[in-house]
Amino acid sequence: MSSLYLLSLLLTADSEKAERCFIENLEDSVGCTSVFKEWASSWARRAIIHNAIRLIDLRPADEISIPNPAPRGSVANVRPEITAVVDLPVFERFVFVLSVFERISDQDCSLLLNCSRR
Repeated sequence: MSSLYLLSLLLTADSEKAERCFIENLEDSVGCTSVFKEWASSWARRAIIHNAIRLIDLRPADEISIPNPAPRGSVANVRPEITAVVDLPVFERFVFVLSVFERISDQDCSLLLNCSRR
């Protein structure tokens, strides 16, 4: 559970949005009985990613050079390495988290984020 919340926090860069994203994921999973037990973890992670993209209203063309608008206090009391990721510009943070932490391929990242692979 804590790794799913951490994923939400890294993607949204805001503790309140991370909680909403995490709770929406739980609500979605309660109504879904068609997920095999072996796939539950990857399904939950994918659902968190989709919820975060929707919650942030991520647009690749607009977000590449815009810094993170979240106030620094919104992720208070976290480790410095988490703060470093949260401080990345929005689109770059999503790409970094998905490709480095989640080990999602460039092709799958481009599909999830609705952008080209470059």
